[in-house]
Amino acid sequence: MLIEIAIVTDVDGDTLWVQTRRQSTCGACSARKACGHGMLDSLRDGQAHRLQVFAADGELFKAGDVVRLELPESVLLRASLLTYLFPLLMMLSATLFAGGLLQLPTFWVVLAAFVGLGAGFLILRRFAAGARRSYTPVAYHSEQDAPAVVTVSGG
Repeated sequence: MLIEIAIVTDVDGDTLWVQTRRQSTCGACSARKACGHGMLDSLRDGQAHRLQVFAADGELFKAGDVVRLELPESVLLRASLLTYLFPLLMMLSATLFAGGLLQLPTFWVVLAAFVGLGAGFLILRRFAAGARRSYTPVAYHSEQDAPAVVTVSGG
């Protein structure tokens, strides 16, 4: 379970704006000197990150509430696989179709690969908009542990 502590900064009906602090684990990593993430995190460490959160029970929250956002690792893994794998599979399929079945020249096969990649990203974007509820973390008030279902989107 991935857990993040956030502070509610604004409540508007069923929409919450929460603010989190970015915490890097690079200090404990043995490869931090050779890793690009460590250098980037040192530039952004400690900065606040603001998220828009949709809550089914928005009236349970008020500005200043400390909440705990929870997301199962399996949800993150599925989202990562879809995000990275699906566009590549679409690209590979378009390439095999154009080069293998249609026997097109190389220029058209490369063009089909890029069209397949772009189509994969567009289909993924439409799927993600409709499947937002299946990738839903749970927010708990830190002091009373009363659950309220929320959906996170970047903001």
